[in-house]
Amino acid sequence: MSSKFLLVLALAAAAAGGWWVGRHSSAATSPGATAGARQPLYYQSPMHPWIRSDQPGKCTICGMDLVPVYEAGGAADSKSKDVVILQAGSARVAGIATEPAALRPLTRTLRVAGMIDDDASRHRFLAATVKGRVEKLYVNYVGAEVEEGEPLAEFFSRELLAAIAEFQQTTPDSPLRTASAMKLRQMGLTERQIAELPKRDPKSLTVPIVAPAGGTVVAQNAYGGQWLGEGEKMFEIADFRKMWFRFDAYERDLPWLRLGQEVAVRTPSHPGRVFKSTITFIDPNLDEMTRTAKVRVELDNPLLEEGGRKRRTFLHRLFAEAEVQIDAPEVLAVPRAAVLWPGNQPRVFVDEGQGAYRLRRVTLGREGDTHWEITQGLKAGEAVVVRGGVLLDGQAQLLNNYEDPPAGEDAPVAADECPVTGAKLGSMGAPVKFNYQGRELQFCCDGCEPVFLDHPARWLARLPKPAAPAGARP
Repeated sequence: MSSKFLLVLALAAAAAGGWWVGRHSSAATSPGATAGARQPLYYQSPMHPWIRSDQPGKCTICGMDLVPVYEAGGAADSKSKDVVILQAGSARVAGIATEPAALRPLTRTLRVAGMIDDDASRHRFLAATVKGRVEKLYVNYVGAEVEEGEPLAEFFSRELLAAIAEFQQTTPDSPLRTASAMKLRQMGLTERQIAELPKRDPKSLTVPIVAPAGGTVVAQNAYGGQWLGEGEKMFEIADFRKMWFRFDAYERDLPWLRLGQEVAVRTPSHPGRVFKSTITFIDPNLDEMTRTAKVRVELDNPLLEEGGRKRRTFLHRLFAEAEVQIDAPEVLAVPRAAVLWPGNQPRVFVDEGQGAYRLRRVTLGREGDTHWEITQGLKAGEAVVVRGGVLLDGQAQLLNNYEDPPAGEDAPVAADECPVTGAKLGSMGAPVKFNYQGRELQFCCDGCEPVFLDHPARWLARLPKPAAPAGARP
């Protein structure tokens, strides 16, 4: 949630809270009340809380009646900063709910997108080992499923025929046969083909080219009658029995990922189906441009029967999405709804009992699906507000119940950003110009000027230092 949205929401909540407090407090001090009735500390505009007066009246901006603000009683000191005190029953009316900070496993669902590719270790090219001519093709289309040793084509080669004849002329126990067999293996024949050569028909002029491995034909570069030179590519075979789902993991997500984590993969080509597997590899090389690392998941890819032909469940280079279920050991955590972010300063409200709610600045760790890890600022068992925190925050701003933040807590902003909210100037309309002690400042909206005037030094510290005048000594 952006800081400017929170600012607008807080001001709206402050207005509602001021009106509500005024309605519930004014009855006790109406004209004609007893002499022992509480006296208001001051009168304040419910819509513009920086408008105050010692006497009843109307807001000089919106014309609404100023509402009295009282020093409320309760278990906590009403004059202490960062405390909002509600009268008995007010928390129930305002719908405020709390939940204790507790040690719990932090869970997160990482949603990623990637591509289903073939297993690179099961990818094979089949090239001509000697020059010759393709006489006949047994596999003549891309997508055919072949088994290891299955004939793909009939090949004519004078060199290969001469080497076969040389082998057939040797005796089984001759050293020349061993040398001839090694020469034939170099020419691409398999051990099984060499063992069957003594039974070969001497009139045959072609030699079958067989698949070196089982898989799917993904490229065909040879055709009947085509002459090929040594090394020219004939077929490309990919073993699609195992597929790789690969996705990019951002640098901030890498601490959550580990080998063996379960991944649920979904593809548009199989709507409603979920394919579960685990992470098998995380690339140790980080991409310098995208600051991501490749993560790999292995998927089984069974065959499907369609129209008398077979094909694999996953097609090559298929788009897919996945969810990685991430968990961490027990940490101190609070619901995400409990954390407020005004001015990029995370904070929560802690229930101190008897209607007292103290604002507590916290340091956040990792973000889970439903909870934030708290590294500083809370203890286990403390009750934090999970519903109604924006109302309390607005009431605290209305009563100016915030302590000055420690020096250096606010992050610096650029010259084109609002010093109060950090929003880009112009994102909420024309910037509001304001002259403060001879220095021209710009805010994103009208509401930032009074906030700035409450703590000028705080907001000026966020701005870049003004350039030194020309000719000035460094």
